[in-house]
Amino acid sequence: MTATNITASQPHVVALLKAEQQPFASTTGCAIPRLFKCRVRVRTATGEQHSYTAMFKSTCGAVMDALDRFGLAKVSVEAIKK
Repeated sequence: MTATNITASQPHVVALLKAEQQPFASTTGCAIPRLFKCRVRVRTATGEQHSYTAMFKSTCGAVMDALDRFGLAKVSVEAIKK
């Protein structure tokens, strides 16, 4: 359904479409997106090993962070459960 098909007799649809256009905080009631505590282990091309723990939006974000920090490397990420 597109916005051109919506009439005044469909206020629930109008409200839903308006909510989709709002920033994250107004639609979820939460000002901060959920973050996951991840343990990141890195082995660089030269064989150096590094390990750190940090908060990320996803495990994929943790991998990207490690690659940004260390360049070409073997990266292992584990989400730490509470």
